[in-house]
Amino acid sequence: MDLEKALKEAETGYSLKLTSTDEAEMLAYISTVLELHAKGDLLHESAIDRVMALCVLINTGNRQELSRTLRGFNNGGNWPSTTGNPSGGGRGNL
Repeated sequence: MDLEKALKEAETGYSLKLTSTDEAEMLAYISTVLELHAKGDLLHESAIDRVMALCVLINTGNRQELSRTLRGFNNGGNWPSTTGNPSGGGRGNL
């Protein structure tokens, strides 16, 4: 089975259809998660939790929360601080 066909079949099971902007933002988000994990700034469990949270938002069709999650984190959101101090105005790290 080719990859494009497999992706289309997998996508039909989701209740939220992604736009090209959604897909680009998800790739940027996942890249950031992987980079932080590779540098040791994000624990393995946290990296998996963040990616799985995206899957849940897509599966439940929660476009508003998906957009908030992607745009917030891709625009300098609450990623772990390399200095050990929480970022995001004292909200702490997730």
